[in-house]
Order: sequence, then C-alpha cells, then structure tokens
Amino acid sequence: MREMIKSASGKTLGYKAEVGSRTVVQDASGATLGHYDKNQDKTFDKSGRALYSGDQTSALIEES
Repeated sequence: MREMIKSASGKTLGYKAEVGSRTVVQDASGATLGHYDKNQDKTFDKSGRALYSGDQTSALIEES
C-alpha cells in the first residue's frame, strides 16, 4: 500500500510503499528517491549508496 506524505500546508511531498523487506520512497512525481532495507537496518539513496543507519526515509523526501 502506498502512503502519501504531505507537508503541513497540505502539499504532496512524496510517497512511501512497503515492498518486501524494503520501504521505498518516491518524490511527488513518482521518481524513486531511495529505500530503507529492514534486513540491513539502513537507508539507501536511489543509487544504492548507504546514507543512514535505521529508517531515515523521511530525510530523503525532505531533501528532494
């Protein structure tokens, strides 16, 4: 299921979706920003580079 992420003003910032052991995040236009892998407990950017320990997918949406 895809969850819409909105700003305080109601603007759509992006989306989160559970895909297997991953939480995939996309920007408002649907482009993938990265993902969180539960098995590794790391957040990755769209290139596959590990950026953070733990689920920091909100940071990926805020940076876009």
